Amino acid sequence: PTPVAGPGADFSVSCPGGHKALSGYFLSSGAIVPDTSAISDATPRGWVFGFVNLPQTDGQVIIGLVCGKRL
Repeated sequence: PTPVAGPGADFSVSCPGGHKALSGYFLSSGAIVPDTSAISDATPRGWVFGFVNLPQTDGQVIIGLVCGKRL
């Protein structure tokens, strides 16, 4: 789990070398909602997430990335 303080935060994750990002996913505690979930502009291996913490209290998210090889 990754902590998300109020009002929110941005995160990025990357696939290993030779792989491309296909999709990102997350699970959240409380009222943490996504603001951004998209492939990175910088590299096809990365995915970026932006979260908004609506109640402004500390919460957690579990973020993940689906990667593919030879695409």
